[in-house]
Amino acid sequence: MSAYGWKASIGFIGPPRTNETVLHEAIRLAPPGVSWCWSTMGLPEFGKYEFDEALGLATKCAKELAERDVSVIVAAGIPLITSKHIGYHRDLEQDIAVAIEHRKPVTSDIACVIAALKALKLERIVLTSIYQNY
Repeated sequence: MSAYGWKASIGFIGPPRTNETVLHEAIRLAPPGVSWCWSTMGLPEFGKYEFDEALGLATKCAKELAERDVSVIVAAGIPLITSKHIGYHRDLEQDIAVAIEHRKPVTSDIACVIAALKALKLERIVLTSIYQNY
């Protein structure tokens, strides 16, 4: 853990090669003593081939983050993760956990969203997206 993350360090696996919004928002959300450690899958475009290629790098990214001794690993990219099948986030989380030999807790942004919706006891949800379903 670095001097910046004396409480915790969040290992973040992000799909896009370039992105200014997520980084900015994450830094604003982190309380003092919590740092972010980023690893990117290098996704250049949104398309089926690129999604598959990027997801293939998730375990490599996770291994790099575990070597940095982060506190937790979060796989992000709801459009990417939901492009597979319902519940794929659990498969991805398991693949990552196995790849890092269960040394760190692993979750995904979609798992966090689902947990939040359940905690709020929301039953009827409407979803709209700018992303094409492949």
